[in-house]
Amino acid sequence: ETALPAINENEHIPGKLLGSWTTQIGQQDQAVHMFMHENGYETYEKTSSFYQNDPALSKALKAVDKMLYKRYNHLCQEFGFWGDVKPRSGSNIYELRTYHLKPGTLLEWAQHWAKGINYRKAYDEPVCGLFIQIGELYTVHHIWSYKDLQTRSQARENAWSQPGWDECVMHT
Repeated sequence: ETALPAINENEHIPGKLLGSWTTQIGQQDQAVHMFMHENGYETYEKTSSFYQNDPALSKALKAVDKMLYKRYNHLCQEFGFWGDVKPRSGSNIYELRTYHLKPGTLLEWAQHWAKGINYRKAYDEPVCGLFIQIGELYTVHHIWSYKDLQTRSQARENAWSQPGWDECVMHT
């Protein structure tokens, strides 16, 4: 609980923690941590090196390792059409949707979602859309933010009422 917030407070670590959450629906007993590396691989490598060489952080991470069943690390790239990740205020629920695409279909997927995201932006729910560059390739993550489950339901109903949303969903 203390190691992750300390990462953002440390001026020597170029990577920044965007969010951390645990799962309530779906796969249980997991925590998701999302970091931003603004200068890509260069920032990632500097951050990784700092984790390994800082004694206090290294000790904290080793303590966490003892509690883990498994861990996944992916280096992702944002879809340009999705927009920048913006902080959300208040208490929200976040939906992480993961899609495993057939090899060779990522560009087509992105073209459909470049149009489809516009049906959802009006409700300020899209947080980010990512595709994995290093890790499990042909995997896409969408993260959505809602005030509560009722707001989620209403936003999805509103999207379905707009002409063209069904076309996006059909092709993705």
